[in-house]
Amino acid sequence: KKAFDDAVTLLVRAPRYGFAIPLSPASAEFKQAWTDAVNRVLNGQQTPRQALDQAQKEAQAAIDKAK
Repeated sequence: KKAFDDAVTLLVRAPRYGFAIPLSPASAEFKQAWTDAVNRVLNGQQTPRQALDQAQKEAQAAIDKAK
């Protein structure tokens, strides 16, 4: 049945795109950088590339500060 085939295909592909927020003193800031990036794209403030570049800098700064 097509519905089951589609569900299995989705379940096989999904783990490729998953990730976990690392456990560290900077976890909350890391998550906030990621959430803010998504919101900037959805609000049309930045392109996905710009938002991810900014989030990467913000997350790395939080991780560096927590060391």
